[in-house]
Formats: sequence, C-alpha cells, structure tokens
Amino acid sequence: MIVKINRNKLRFGLSVGWQLARWELIFGVSEFENVSKEIKEEILNLLHIDNITFQFKEPKELLREILNYYSIRDIEKHASILLGVSAMRLSVTKQLTNGSSITHLQDIAFSALMDIDNTILSDKKIFFQAMLDLRPQNIPEFINLIDNLALQKELLPKGKKIILIIRGLIRGIPYVGDAIDALIFGEQ
Repeated sequence: MIVKINRNKLRFGLSVGWQLARWELIFGVSEFENVSKEIKEEILNLLHIDNITFQFKEPKELLREILNYYSIRDIEKHASILLGVSAMRLSVTKQLTNGSSITHLQDIAFSALMDIDNTILSDKKIFFQAMLDLRPQNIPEFINLIDNLALQKELLPKGKKIILIIRGLIRGIPYVGDAIDALIFGEQ
C-alpha cells in the first residue's frame, strides 16, 4: 500500500477535497452562511488553477461533477480529492462523543477511499486504519501521515527504497525526504 501521487497534485486535490467536505458539512446552516461563501470562493479559486468552472449547486452535486471530471482527465487529482474528502470527514469525528455518530462518519469517510483507483492506493483498509490512528486535523498533518507511512519498511517493496534514495542523491536531491517523495509521489 503506497500512495502514488505527484506531490503538487496531492496538495491540490487534498485542498479541493477538504474544502468540498467542509462545505458539505455546513451547507444549509444559516449560522455558517458567511463561512460557506468563503469555502465556495476557495473551491472556485482552486478549480481556476486548472482553468475549469462548475455551476455551484449543492455540495454533493458539485463533488460528483468534479470527481467525474477528474476521473477522466487526471486520476491522481481524482484520488487526491477523495483523500481530502475522506480526511476532512474523519477529522470531524475527533470532536464527537456519540459512538453511533462517530461510526457513521467513519463509514462515510471510508467510502470516499473506496472510489480511489487501486493503482493509486491499493490497500484502503490499512490506509484508513492509519488515518483512524492518527486522525490528521489539517492538510499538512495528512501529508505527514502519508510520508510516515512511506517510511514504514513493511509498506515498501524490498530494495526499492535504497535504489531510489541513491538515485535521488545522484540527481542532487539534498536529503532523504525528497527521495521518499520520488518513491511515493512519482517524478514528473
């Protein structure tokens, strides 16, 4: 189980997915109307990076349209958006005390991972368990989770870690963290 996504696409998709899940969570709650507008603006700005626009509908409809768009055009961004949605949904459970609500939200968070192509994330259950154990509360924490999973020897194919670290050093990558990025997120 290795997440294989270009680092820039990962950050983009996590941001879009995180914001979509936030918007989904507060949509229709009058007390959060201003926050909802800010989140919609953030989503619009992020999608503008890829020169695309969508009609703003309800969050679930917009999420479906965005996922359909990226599932055809860029599988890494598609996966990253789903990772962001899953991470945001799961982050909410840290504040809950009701067991049935927690279980329900965990199921919803896991369901987002199920749509990720197996070439990007092969063992979704192990990955989700790591998410449950660490419960990242923001995008940098989620990226750290992915980096930490990459460093666990049992998750890496034998010999590949050393080869890529050496390759990275030969290419002038200044420290091991960048070489790990080359393994996990691919080189573009």
